Amino acid sequence: EKSLANIRNQIEQIQSGIAMKNDEMGTELIDQLTLEERDLLSRLNPEITRLKEKFLSCKNSRIEIETRKEELENNLSTNLMRRQKELEAIISSADSKTLPVEVEAKEQELKESKRTLDEATTVLKANVDAINAHTRQMEQLKKQRDDLKALEANLEQTVQDGAKDLEQLMSSRSTYLVKQDECMKKIRDLGSLPADAFETYKRKNKKQLQKLLYDCNEQLKQFSHVNQKALDQYVNFTEQREQLQRRRAELDAGDEKIRELISVLDQRKDESIERTFKGVARHFREVFSELVQGGHGYLVMMKKKDGDAGDDDMDEDAPREADPEGRIEKYIGVKVKVSFTGKGETQSMKQLSGGQKTVVALTLIFAI
Repeated sequence: EKSLANIRNQIEQIQSGIAMKNDEMGTELIDQLTLEERDLLSRLNPEITRLKEKFLSCKNSRIEIETRKEELENNLSTNLMRRQKELEAIISSADSKTLPVEVEAKEQELKESKRTLDEATTVLKANVDAINAHTRQMEQLKKQRDDLKALEANLEQTVQDGAKDLEQLMSSRSTYLVKQDECMKKIRDLGSLPADAFETYKRKNKKQLQKLLYDCNEQLKQFSHVNQKALDQYVNFTEQREQLQRRRAELDAGDEKIRELISVLDQRKDESIERTFKGVARHFREVFSELVQGGHGYLVMMKKKDGDAGDDDMDEDAPREADPEGRIEKYIGVKVKVSFTGKGETQSMKQLSGGQKTVVALTLIFAI
């Protein structure tokens, strides 16, 4: 019973240790492990699973043994002890004849109890051995976990060192980029270089190049008043001048086409206006002759003549000469000249009475 109590305490300690190890093993470390460590972890996971299953089976066996032990204890306390008392009473009251038979029966029962106890002891020993094996395996797993933690610490240190090196490299890169910009600016300030400039000085060492640079700078001081970018400026301005000339030629061609189009449209517009006016004037003469017997009237287009308004008294049915301007702005209005008697001079609208103006208005409407 003392051994069983100790074993129970050990089992509880092992279970608490297993729970702690399971909690520690729940931490994700795969992302920070190398390929070899990941392979080792993948090989150990099935072994851990198998050991867990074996541990559960041992735990179940232990529970069954404890249950069996409790049953035996209960049986011992309830049945066997009472049976012992009964046997003692029987022995005390039995005679010498029935005692050997009962002794043999009791010895047989004792042998069976011993055999059952031996079987339980064997099972308990097997369980203890299994628990010890699991304990050793847990110690091995703990050692492997410690190794992995140490490896993780080394990897973190390596990452930190790499980050520091990267920062130093980025700083150096920034410095070199600034120097590169300065050198490119100096190259641009030099202006245009000959095609063989790099091949000529490629095989010279640094001292020779510095001496040549010093001599060139001394020579350039004599030409400090000369514009060193004159050639580049001349090339740029020549290209701009050619582009502007091409643009001007295109604009001149477009302007010429637009002027031609405007001239054609003005000519068509003038022809349309004159054609319409001639038709209205002809119908006006015909309608006025029908409304006023013996009278006659006609319409006159008023045009500009040297900045003043003038009358175009020519026959509206006759062909007109082309106006050099070719624009509608030369027309300023229409004048009506009528004669109700057919004799004498024609009269304008200002000289007519109200009824005559009404007749002229009706004639114009009918003519249109």
